[in-house]
Amino acid sequence: PEEWRRICAVLDRLSEIEPNAREAALEDACRAEGLRSEQVLPFVDAHDQASRLPECVAPAVVAATMEDLQTKLQSHRLQGGHRLGAYEIIGLLGEGGMGEVYRAEDTTLKRPVAIKRVMPGTGTSGEYRRRILKEAERASKLSDRRIAQIYDVIEEDSEIYLVMEYVEGRNLEEELAVRAGQPLEEGLVIDIARQLCDVLAYLHDLTPPIIYRDMKPSNVMLTPKGRVVLVDFGIARLFKASHKGTMIGTLGFAPPEQYQGLV
Repeated sequence: PEEWRRICAVLDRLSEIEPNAREAALEDACRAEGLRSEQVLPFVDAHDQASRLPECVAPAVVAATMEDLQTKLQSHRLQGGHRLGAYEIIGLLGEGGMGEVYRAEDTTLKRPVAIKRVMPGTGTSGEYRRRILKEAERASKLSDRRIAQIYDVIEEDSEIYLVMEYVEGRNLEEELAVRAGQPLEEGLVIDIARQLCDVLAYLHDLTPPIIYRDMKPSNVMLTPKGRVVLVDFGIARLFKASHKGTMIGTLGFAPPEQYQGLV
C-alpha cells in the first residue's frame, strides 16, 4: 500500500505537466518518492491510454454501447452440435475479456476437451494472430501436470480456437463464491499455495523463463482429486530483463516482475 501511494503521488505530479516535459519530470518525481522510473512507467502508459477516451461520453452511451456489443457477441456464440473439425461443441463453459470457452467432444479420440474461442466476432489481425499462435506453441511444449495442455489450434472464418485439456472441477473464484464469504480451510489454502508455487517455479526454471502474468482465481482450477491447474496462458510472456512492456492482465494479480517494469 505504501509503494502504491508513492506511485499515485508520482502520477498526480505528472498529470499537471505537458507530455513533452514529462521525461525529466518523471525522474525528479520518482527520486522524490524513492522510486525507480521503471516501477512507474507501466502505469504512465496505462494512464495515457485511458486519457484518450473522450471525456464527454455519457454513462448512458457507454452502457448502450456495451449492451450492443454483448448482443453481437451472443449472436456469434457457438451452439451445441456445431463442428470445428473433429470437435463437436457441447455448450458454453465461461467467457471473459479474452474470449469464450466451450466444452466439446473430440469425436476421433472420444474424450472431452475445452475449446477457447479467442476474441469472438472481432476478426483477427496478422500481428494478433501471430502472437496467439506463438503463445499456443509455447504452452503446448509445457509438460507440468498443473498446466492445462493445449492439443490443437483451429482457424475458421478469421477466428482462432485453442483446443485444450478439459479440466474437471471448478475454478477458485467459483469455489469462493460457493462458500459465500466463509474462508477456505487452512490445509486447503496451504495445498493450493504450494501447488501454485511449484508450477511458477517450473515456469521460472525454463530457458528462457516464462512469467505467468494473470494469477487470478478464475484461472486456477481445482479438481475433485486435489490437483491445481492453471488454465489460461493468453498473456504469459518470455522473460527478458531488457524488455519493458505495459501493464496488461488484471491489476492486483500481476507478477512482481511486471510492477517492476521488467516484463
